[in-house]
Amino acid sequence: MIQSSSRRMDQMFLKAEVIKAGGQSYFFAVFCLTLASLLSLPLTWYLSLLVGMVLLGQTQISSFYILLTLWVTLGLSRLFLIFVGERIAITVAAKVRVHLRHQLFSKLFSLGPAYLAQKESASLTTLLVEQVELLEPFVARYLPQLYVTAFSLPAIIFVMIFFSPFIALLLTLCAIMAPILMIVAGLAAHKKSIQQQETFSKLGGLFLDRMRHLETLRIFGAVEQEKKVLQTSSTLYHKKTMAVLRVAFLSGLSLDFLSVIALALGALHIMGLDVHAQNALFILLMISEFFAPLRKLLLSHHDRSNALAATAKIREVLMHADTTVSKMMGPHVSLPEPLWTPTIDLQNVSFTYTDRTIPALDKFSMHIEGGAFVVLSGPSGGGKSTVLSLLMGFIQPQSGLIAVGNCAIEQIHPQQRTQLFSWIGQNTRLMFGTLKENILFGLKTIDQAQLERALEQAGLTTIIESLPHGLETVVGENGFGLSGGQAQRVALARALLRQSPILLLDEPTAGLDEETTLDFLNCLLLLKGQRTILMVSHDLLAQQKAEKVIVLPYTQGETV
Repeated sequence: MIQSSSRRMDQMFLKAEVIKAGGQSYFFAVFCLTLASLLSLPLTWYLSLLVGMVLLGQTQISSFYILLTLWVTLGLSRLFLIFVGERIAITVAAKVRVHLRHQLFSKLFSLGPAYLAQKESASLTTLLVEQVELLEPFVARYLPQLYVTAFSLPAIIFVMIFFSPFIALLLTLCAIMAPILMIVAGLAAHKKSIQQQETFSKLGGLFLDRMRHLETLRIFGAVEQEKKVLQTSSTLYHKKTMAVLRVAFLSGLSLDFLSVIALALGALHIMGLDVHAQNALFILLMISEFFAPLRKLLLSHHDRSNALAATAKIREVLMHADTTVSKMMGPHVSLPEPLWTPTIDLQNVSFTYTDRTIPALDKFSMHIEGGAFVVLSGPSGGGKSTVLSLLMGFIQPQSGLIAVGNCAIEQIHPQQRTQLFSWIGQNTRLMFGTLKENILFGLKTIDQAQLERALEQAGLTTIIESLPHGLETVVGENGFGLSGGQAQRVALARALLRQSPILLLDEPTAGLDEETTLDFLNCLLLLKGQRTILMVSHDLLAQQKAEKVIVLPYTQGETV
């Protein structure tokens, strides 16, 4: 019952997206396709007249050519209507995909790194690319065909009443039985489609993870073992796919069997009656034509199962509670420009992660003077990284107040809030490209003097001069070709170019040797007084260089 309700919600969600994307144009497409289906009635009638005139030898040249002209004209009109309807439906389907991808990207950016850290990047990539694509057949084929079938079947039954009430009753029974077959097949297909897509997401995540750690696999001689793991997962996905196709094939076979039974009963009924040959031919052709919309609907019913399974995943992301959105304490305010060396205040801040019962922070308070170099230290799980995430807005506190420059951070305009902070993590994210592209990442334009100053402050000038192509030197993904210390200096130069008054660092010296760590800290000391620096670190050298060291965990309610 719950699953059925969920499927209805998914289908309503998709229909709402179609109306947003297509509106009147989509209804026009459905009208064209429905009209094209209804034209099968006069087309079949004229065809039966033409065949009857030829077989019975009652051909009159003038009337024959008139009927032939009408039949060809209606046939071409039907083809034109189908072409127009399908083109519009495909266009609307493309708009739905674009709109949903935009919604998903916006939602993922809104949820922030705290949410993304709990998800596999491969599964999100599959959602944004593969599963959104599965919505197109539903919008372009299944949904229009659903309306076409709903209008065309009653029309055919109504016309059959004037030729044979028995045939009309027979087609009515078939119209009742066909949806039952589809529902039974749809329940099985939907369940198997969900299993297939879950298997596909896991396979994608497994493959991406093994490619990222191929070096580790080779070092430990586990390549062949992981090949078998990938092969097993690929075989499982193959089995899940074949299970979906098996259900689709059996449901199609059941409808074909039903159409054959109806055609046979119709033929036997006609044989026992004194029916004109032209009318008999028309009835038999219309029995066959009656199942054409049903057959198309059943063929696209598999698309519905895939689309609803994908929609469930999409809605799961779109409906996820946004922990980065906090209750506004009033209208947005603008901080004075330029705002350098602002103070940072946390007052009785508490935060508990959704998957934990113990608070990461419990009524935590601290004050950092503007322009100070402060180190946040303590054991793992003490709440150090949580403090940085709260400041940057990745998560919001359940209680307490966070202020920057004597202004509550909830009141600062979101765009200005992102400009307050520059961040450097433990593992610098560098992309494949030139060193200059990685340093200027996210910046549209930059003054050459500012670039040179940032390179000098980050201690990169000498390093760049030693490289074969200077700033145009190409580095590999994740900084391949640079040492750990060089990569961190690139991150520091990138942060300095943002001209942010607050510099946040999360274990930037982890994994660096003592000499490299000392050089990096000396670069930070040159910024003391120019920027407010908060650094999470266990490094004793960093704690020695800092003006203030805050150790977590702390006594509840204590101000540090």
